[in-house]
Amino acid sequence: MSDQNLSVVRVLTSESREKILEKGGSEAWTMSAKKAQKLEYVVCIQNRATEWAGVVVQPYAAFIVGKVKEVRPSTAKGFEKRWMLAFSEFAEVNIPDAWPGHRNPVSFTNFEGLNLKLEDLQFKQMPTIDPPSAVQVAAKSLSIAEAKQGLAATFGVSPADIEITIRG
Repeated sequence: MSDQNLSVVRVLTSESREKILEKGGSEAWTMSAKKAQKLEYVVCIQNRATEWAGVVVQPYAAFIVGKVKEVRPSTAKGFEKRWMLAFSEFAEVNIPDAWPGHRNPVSFTNFEGLNLKLEDLQFKQMPTIDPPSAVQVAAKSLSIAEAKQGLAATFGVSPADIEITIRG
């Protein structure tokens, strides 16, 4: 399949429909931004059913199709060098076994490759998203001791086992 026939990116996500709509799209993806800019649609496929994610979709089922509004840097903490696929509109779907088993959670395809017909989808406008406040966006300054405490708690080690190097 040539690149010109690939208008859909298929993503294997653990996020729920509600979380995707709340954020305005699907994010934290590693992909070629140049290739992603040419995409028209995103098909989100459920990675696994997990209570913490509020997921009610069967694993490997396609559950949402988004029209790509823009590709921009991810806002997910720790994933700022990855991409967000923002949606202008979305359609809900329920297509079991939509994931072909690729190891990479991102793959490029077309609607035929997904057994989907664009004309069968009923798109709705994305909900309005409140922009993050300045308080949410501003990074909190940390002392070295605070950073060591946080990292130690995250990784289950003693703060004394954490070494921080600052170059600049």
